[in-house]
Amino acid sequence: MNEYPGDAIISNLTNQIDQQIATVIKGNNYFSRYAAWNFNGIVWWNDELGFWCAEVWKFNNYVASYLAESLEELAKEIDSIHSDGETPSFF
Repeated sequence: MNEYPGDAIISNLTNQIDQQIATVIKGNNYFSRYAAWNFNGIVWWNDELGFWCAEVWKFNNYVASYLAESLEELAKEIDSIHSDGETPSFF
């Protein structure tokens, strides 16, 4: 699988899901990033399962994997567990 060259498919920094990237990834051999304040993730479509898949990483360590029928469900589940309730801070 290759990384999609472009923006992240999901961002909790901007609360956006890029459906154009989703269209490119679905059915192809690509993954994209999940940009977040408290974790990093990768997201891809699994044709065999028929689900969006994601891995969550914190400080270069694998944390968990998730499956969902939609990117919205995937983002809500992951954010509810891993966002740590923190708001963005700037140094």
